[in-house]
Amino acid sequence: MGYELTPFSSGDRVAESAKIKAAKLALQEPSRLKRQLRGDLDNIVLKALRKEPARRYASVEQLAEDIRRHLQALPVMATPDSASYRVSKFVRRHKAGVAATALIALAVTGGVAATWWEARVAVQERARAERRFNDVRKLANSFLFEFDDAIRNLPGSTPARALVVKRALEYLDGLAAEARGDRSLQFEIASAYQKVAEVQGNPMFPNLGDSKGALQSSRKALPILESLARTEPQNQQVLLALAGTHQQISDVLDFSGDTAGAVAHSGEALKIYERIAGNLATDPNFQTERVIQTYHYANLLNLTGVLDEATAEYRQAVELSQRLIAANPSGQEGKVHLATSLDGLGNVLQEKGDTAGALENRRRGLAIREELARLDPNNAHYRRQLAFSHHNVGLSLVAAGDLASALAHFQQELRLFESLSAADPKDVQARRNRSLAHKQIGDVLMRTADVRGALAQYRAALVIDRDLTSVDPGNSQALLDLSFSESKVGSALGKLGQTREALVILRSGVERQESLIAKDPHHILLYNHLANSYTLLANCLLDSADTKSAIEYYRKAVAARLRLLEKSPNSGTNRGALAECYTNLAKALGPSDREDALKQYGNAVELLEHLTAVDRSNAQYRIALADALSNTARLYVRMAGQDGEPSTRLQYWTNARSFYQRSQELWLELGRAGKLLPARGRAIREVSGELARCNDSVAKLQQVH
Repeated sequence: MGYELTPFSSGDRVAESAKIKAAKLALQEPSRLKRQLRGDLDNIVLKALRKEPARRYASVEQLAEDIRRHLQALPVMATPDSASYRVSKFVRRHKAGVAATALIALAVTGGVAATWWEARVAVQERARAERRFNDVRKLANSFLFEFDDAIRNLPGSTPARALVVKRALEYLDGLAAEARGDRSLQFEIASAYQKVAEVQGNPMFPNLGDSKGALQSSRKALPILESLARTEPQNQQVLLALAGTHQQISDVLDFSGDTAGAVAHSGEALKIYERIAGNLATDPNFQTERVIQTYHYANLLNLTGVLDEATAEYRQAVELSQRLIAANPSGQEGKVHLATSLDGLGNVLQEKGDTAGALENRRRGLAIREELARLDPNNAHYRRQLAFSHHNVGLSLVAAGDLASALAHFQQELRLFESLSAADPKDVQARRNRSLAHKQIGDVLMRTADVRGALAQYRAALVIDRDLTSVDPGNSQALLDLSFSESKVGSALGKLGQTREALVILRSGVERQESLIAKDPHHILLYNHLANSYTLLANCLLDSADTKSAIEYYRKAVAARLRLLEKSPNSGTNRGALAECYTNLAKALGPSDREDALKQYGNAVELLEHLTAVDRSNAQYRIALADALSNTARLYVRMAGQDGEPSTRLQYWTNARSFYQRSQELWLELGRAGKLLPARGRAIREVSGELARCNDSVAKLQQVH
C-alpha cells in the first residue's frame, strides 16, 4: 500500500508555525512567562480580565485612559505605584536628557575620583618627602651637635670639626630660605649657626682661627632668635639661645678689637638670664649657664677698667658656683665654674692691688683644676684650664717677688700647652697659649738677668704670633700678641747691644699697637700695652745715647698711663706701672733738667708709698719704691757735688741721706723676707755705702757751716 504525499498550502504552513510557537510557549518556565508579562500593557490586560468587579476597570473610559497613558510613557493605574516605577517612566520619556545628564554625572564622578586619587598620591608623596627631610635634619643635627660634642674635647679633633663646619654651612645656607613659618626649623637653624661659629673662631674654645666667619655665623643666628623671642616672649629655650648668641658675638668682638660692642652684647645676655632667673631657680642647667654668663661679663668689665663692678660680678659667680656644688657634690660642672670664677676674682684683685687676695683665690682655682685633670686626664678642656691656672698663679708670684716659683708655674703652663698643641696642631688657641707661656718665661728670665735665655723664649713666641696673624689677619688679639712679642724681642736685643735691629722691631710693635688703639679706643688696656711698648723703645733709645727721643717716648708712656688712670682709677697695677714711667722719665731728665727730674721722682714715690701701704704682699711695689728713693738720693748727691754754696750743698746731702735711709729700710725688709734675688743683693751694700758717704759729707759741711 502506497502513500501519496500532498503538498502544504501557505495558510497551512502559517497555522502550523503558530501551533509550534504556541507549543514552545507552553513549554517555557512560569518565571520566564512572568517576566514577559511585567510591562504596563500586560498589567492593563490582566486588570481588564479580573474576575472581581472591584479589581477591574470601572468603565471603558478608565481602560482607554490607561492605554493612552501607556502610549505616552506615563504611569498607568494597572501598575502598582512606586518611586522606582515613576523614575523609569521619567527616563523613558526623557531619554536624551537623562543620557546627557548621566554622561555629565559620570564625567564629574570620574573627575572627582581622579582628583581624589591625585590628592591621595600627593599627600603620600608629601609625607614621603617630609620623612626624607626629617631624616636629613636628624642626620645633619647628629653630625653638627652630637658628633661635634663627642669630639670637641679630644686632642687632635680640630680637622674633623673643620669638616663638620664646611658641610654644616652648605646645609644651613640652603635650608634657611625654606624655614619661613616653620618655627621649629628656624630654631634648629639658629642653633646650628651658633655651633658653626664656635668651631670657626670662638676664642673660648678650640677653633679654626676664622673670627670673621664666626661673627658672620653668629649674626645669622641673632635675627632668627630675636624674631622667635618677640613672638614667644615667655619661651625660655628661645631666650636662652638668644642670650648665648649675644655672648658668642661678644667673645668674637672682644678678640676682634671691638670692646664696646663686646661689653654691650655680654650685658644683653646677662639681662636675659636675670630676667628669667626666678622661674628657673631649681634648674641646674640654667644655673650653670648663669654662672658662665656672669663671669664672662665680669671679664669684660675688668678689661674696661670697671674694677668694682667686675669684683662684684666675680663674687656673684663664685657664690652661684658654690650653690651648684652644694646641689650636686659629686658633679664636676660646679667645680669647673668655681675654679674659673676664683681665677677671675684673683685677676681683678691683682689689678686692684691685693696681691695676697689674688694669690689665695688663684691657688684655690689651681687646686680644683688639678683635681679635675687628675680624674679625667684625657679631657683637653680640663688640661687647658689647668695651664691657665698655672699662668695666673705665676703672675701673682711675680708680683709677690717669688720669681723661682713663678718660673716653675710658667714652665708647667708651657708643657701643658705644648702637649695640647702637639695633639691638635690646627688648634689656633693652643698655639696662642704656647706663645703666651713663652713670653711669661722670658719675662722672668729678664728679671733674673738671663737676657739670652729670655731672647730665645721671646723669639719662639714671635714665630708663633707671626704665623697666627697670617692665618687670621683680621684678629686684633693676634695682632696685639704679635706686637708684644716684637717689643719683647726688641728689648732683649737692645740689652745685648744689637741696637739697630732692636729699634726696628720695637718701632714695629709700637706702630701695631697705635693702629689697634685707633681702631678700638674703648679697649682701655691697649693703653697699658702701648705704655709698656713706649717704655721699652725709650730704654733702647736711651742706651743708644738718643736721650731726646728717649724722653719723648717716656713722656708718651706717662700720658698713656694717665689716660688709663682716668678710665680705671682703681687699678693698682696701672698706678704701679705709672710710677715706673715717672722713674724712667726722671732718670732720662736728670742730666739736663734736675728740677723736672726731681718732680718726676716725687710723683713716683708718692704713688708707690700709697701702693705699698695698701698691698703689703706686693714685693714688686717695694722694690720699685726702694729704687725710686735711691735714685732720688743719687740725683741729690750729684746736685750737691755741682753747687758751690755750702748751705745748699748741706741741704742736698741731707735730702740724699734721708732718701737713702728710707731706701735701705726697704731693701733690708725685702732681704729678710727672702724677696731679693742674688743680683739685687748688692743693692743693700750699695745703698749702705752711699748712706755712709752722705753721713760723712753732712758731718763735714755741718762743721764748716
